[in-house]
Amino acid sequence: MSVVFVATAYLLFILVRLAVHDWDLSYFVTAGDKFTDPKLAPRSLHVIPDAHGHDGQFYYRFALDPFTNTITDYGITLDLPAYRHQRILYPVLANLLSIGILSLVPFWMIAINYFGLCAIAWTASKLMQSHGLHALWGLAIACYPGFILTLARDFTEILAAAFVLAAVLSATRQQPWRAAILLSFGVLARETSLLVAVALGLAGIIARMRGDRTRAFAVYAIPVSIGIGWQLYLRYNWGHFAASDTGTMGLPFTSFVQSIIEKMSFASGQQTAAFFQMLLVAGFAVSVGIAARSSRANLHEKLSWLLYCGLACVVSGNVWSEDWSFLRNLWELYAFGAIILAASHSRARAPMFGCWAVLWLFEFALRMDVHKLWG
Repeated sequence: MSVVFVATAYLLFILVRLAVHDWDLSYFVTAGDKFTDPKLAPRSLHVIPDAHGHDGQFYYRFALDPFTNTITDYGITLDLPAYRHQRILYPVLANLLSIGILSLVPFWMIAINYFGLCAIAWTASKLMQSHGLHALWGLAIACYPGFILTLARDFTEILAAAFVLAAVLSATRQQPWRAAILLSFGVLARETSLLVAVALGLAGIIARMRGDRTRAFAVYAIPVSIGIGWQLYLRYNWGHFAASDTGTMGLPFTSFVQSIIEKMSFASGQQTAAFFQMLLVAGFAVSVGIAARSSRANLHEKLSWLLYCGLACVVSGNVWSEDWSFLRNLWELYAFGAIILAASHSRARAPMFGCWAVLWLFEFALRMDVHKLWG
């Protein structure tokens, strides 16, 4: 039922969004003329005038030529070449599936994310069932609001989530080699997936220290090694590491506090919405932290959540600038938190998931862009 609901709901989202934008598949790319020259770009690509566009235009560019070392090509200029290039799996899959036909790339970028969401629904249901919960609890993860934003603009979080959650399910079923392989793909989809490999390795070491010799930990060096190897390739290809492209870290809580104070001006509807969304994120994190001790969630799931909670505390103000950024960047924090909270008897469980469900419905309706028909 979870997969059926997700497949139907997100297909409706895609079809309505396409209908609003004249069935132009490339509108999901969100290319803007500040980085994409409409005169030089492929004719099949819609370019928004007087706009910066969004990250999807850079993943589209890599889908045309996954192993490029040229900053400007196909009319698209990479803003942060090494940083964008590190999330290579999504563009590579779109490139392979389009079999060299440029006009098919936008279709496959949407399709990959769509089928990724269906995979997330199935995997999340199995994970919830492993903790004695009904399979429909999988919707708590598959219907994360940030995935709507990822789907709407051809971002990479959905594909990373599909592989990471599949890896966690395999680890839960005591299949470490399968988990390591799946997680290796997750790392190439999004570099932050490395933290799950660290959590799984730590959980294995702790289990060994407690006398459980059946738990593996060394195997999780594979995704870590692949992640490091890819970063070294990026250093060779672009002359610098991906991390040096942008400052994404700061002092703990500083960026979050500064950002939420700025949004308290309530100068626009977007700022007002972001303010309440950030409050929800903070409240959710506190609720999960309280519930973690008594939760039936596995140690590797709790450790993963703890690591991503630490990451969320130090990310820069760029991440907290708007919901398009922080909602999709916090998917790991939410997903592992959802497992922990769902597998507990916390009184906060129902109200928290109720709030997230309302936010999902809000984003679902808003990002279809139906309002633009009357704009």
